[in-house]
Amino acid sequence: MWRCSVLALFAVAPPTSTLASTLNLAPSVTPNVANPNAPDAQELFPGYKAVNVVTSDNTIAADLSLGGTACNVYGNEISDLVLEVQYQNVAQVNIKIYPKYIAQSNRFLYILDESLSPSGSISPGCTVNNSDLTFEWTNDPTFQFKVTRAQTGEAIFDTYGQKIVFEDQFLELVTNMVPEYNIYGLPEAIRGSFRLPNQYTQTFWNQYNDMNDQPIDANMHSTHPVFLETHYGNGSSKSHVVYGRNLHGQEWLLRPDRVIYRTIGGSFDFYFFSGPSPTEALAQQQLGVIGTPVMQPYWALGFHQVRWGHQNWTVLQDIIDGYAAANIQLEAIWNDLDYLFQYRIFSHDNNTYPIGEAIEFIARLHANGQYWMPILDPSVYVPAPGNVTDSNPTYDRGKALDLYIKRGEGYADDYIGIQWPGFSVWPDFLHNATQDFWTNEMKLYHDQLPFDGWWLDISDMSSWCTVSCGTGRLSSNPTHVPFKLPGEPGQINYDYPEAFCQMNATEAASASPRACRKRHWGGDTNSRWGNVYMTIPQALTFSVAGIPYFGVEMCDLNGNVDMELCTRWMQLSAFFPLYRNHNSRNTIAQEAFRWATTAEATRRAMDVRFRLLPCQYTLFYAAHKRGETVLRALSWNFPDDESLKSVDNQFMLGPSILIMPVLAPLLRTSQGVFPGVPDTRWYDWYTLKKVQAQPGQNVTLNMAVS
Repeated sequence: MWRCSVLALFAVAPPTSTLASTLNLAPSVTPNVANPNAPDAQELFPGYKAVNVVTSDNTIAADLSLGGTACNVYGNEISDLVLEVQYQNVAQVNIKIYPKYIAQSNRFLYILDESLSPSGSISPGCTVNNSDLTFEWTNDPTFQFKVTRAQTGEAIFDTYGQKIVFEDQFLELVTNMVPEYNIYGLPEAIRGSFRLPNQYTQTFWNQYNDMNDQPIDANMHSTHPVFLETHYGNGSSKSHVVYGRNLHGQEWLLRPDRVIYRTIGGSFDFYFFSGPSPTEALAQQQLGVIGTPVMQPYWALGFHQVRWGHQNWTVLQDIIDGYAAANIQLEAIWNDLDYLFQYRIFSHDNNTYPIGEAIEFIARLHANGQYWMPILDPSVYVPAPGNVTDSNPTYDRGKALDLYIKRGEGYADDYIGIQWPGFSVWPDFLHNATQDFWTNEMKLYHDQLPFDGWWLDISDMSSWCTVSCGTGRLSSNPTHVPFKLPGEPGQINYDYPEAFCQMNATEAASASPRACRKRHWGGDTNSRWGNVYMTIPQALTFSVAGIPYFGVEMCDLNGNVDMELCTRWMQLSAFFPLYRNHNSRNTIAQEAFRWATTAEATRRAMDVRFRLLPCQYTLFYAAHKRGETVLRALSWNFPDDESLKSVDNQFMLGPSILIMPVLAPLLRTSQGVFPGVPDTRWYDWYTLKKVQAQPGQNVTLNMAVS
């Protein structure tokens, strides 16, 4: 169901397995790259010189040759590169730099296949003369380039004074930045602000933070190397989007006067979109390269409920009945791992979730116009060898096709890790047979239990073993080649950490007739007011990435929530596309009907939500057809007002609905700005009275809990 890595659950001790092995259960060992004593590649690397330059109406091509003695600071220099520049349409320029000599067996190391990530192409009639953007370059003292606006000469990406570094497993590109620059995007991470600080590092390596699913400023479940930048001046603004098309491990270092881009593989493949408004630039990115989101089913915009810890179908029915009694419309009930037999995918626990009751339960849901959404992990349980009572038909069918990810390191056996069911293997979603295998497993399961969609969990390829379980090779982590994939000879997860989640989501969407891409859930939340606040920057950041169907776990997953916090969260999230309440085992019940005040506030918030659904669904249609945004920062709708550049305690639904939530305890009012006045008139939804606002001033409005 989800386009990219999503994750629902925090790690606990895995179930006891009968498979004999020595485990190396270990916490995350993601390396720390902030080493102030590390050699500076910009100082040591000789750079390149452009030769054999050939131009056409809409392209520039050249060879880049090493400009001095190799230093091999972080690997072996690649001496000969190719530069390709394409003016692809009036608002879009693509710059590629990749090795000139690539053996076919190594091509995947440097050239990203379109099956993993779409790329742009030249539109008919596009030339350098009618482009909004211009590519400039120099060889003095080494090859450097900049992308500028054709009309004004303003640079939107500028490597002048910097060197291009291209080594075997270390690539670096530095762009000079204007003072106090304004950058937004680079998801996925939980941050305290939407506007990124100029002393910040964003690492991209999809991972499951098992001890805390929402660490602040850390890399999380998905990789979206794209940012929106806005330049202000003379009472106006211009915005552009920069997209680095690369699925390898990478980092973006934001510093006061520069942004440093580094990656451990692939090539430089950058797209620049001219805007000049924020919404135009974001639409250009989708229409020109990444694609627009598929239209969501209308019921996906309803209210959804899930909990890890629902013991059986009767408990689920009690939840449904509780919402009905409280007159709160529940659109879909979701199942966490509880329905599975020992957490094994494509199974069901006949002791607690018997199939006879399941058929009756789902039939009642469907008769009432409601939906059932179970969880699905990509890990496949490995039965214990020699134990005839321990079987897994899904594993057997995949094993017969030899489509599980391999251990690598010179071994031909499958990589075995630990996930919820115990010892597990993972399908290789680049294998030619995996699509049919995954589709068949879903069909077989749907024949038993007619689900309405999937909640794809732990798509960031996480295992609670370090290296393949039982090998004991801790010293080789994380620089070894961990996973060899049978579908593409020699291909490894080290090179494409994002590809697993991408193909998992793609093949799940292809297999499920109701599945849609470009949906994302924001990970496991914590029951703190700060987490409520940070959902707004997170939602807006995913709008930068072209993912409009976004939501978080209202009220919390981890910890006990109180009435006021849950109520305010239900009110805020009523304006997020995905509206879902979720919590964990060993916590208090937090369904919206548990507190009378919360139930009343939820009914009022949902009344507003449902009245706005035609508007919201129209926004989704515009997103699908034209790449428009659904949730928006205030600065996107009022781009020339510089005072809005850091506002992230408010947001907008489309061009005209302003949301001003309560984000702290014990407050009965909310403060916020009303942009665009006096030219724009704002009206209170509840009173229909005009809001008396002055430019740049906060207005205080009454915000009762219920």
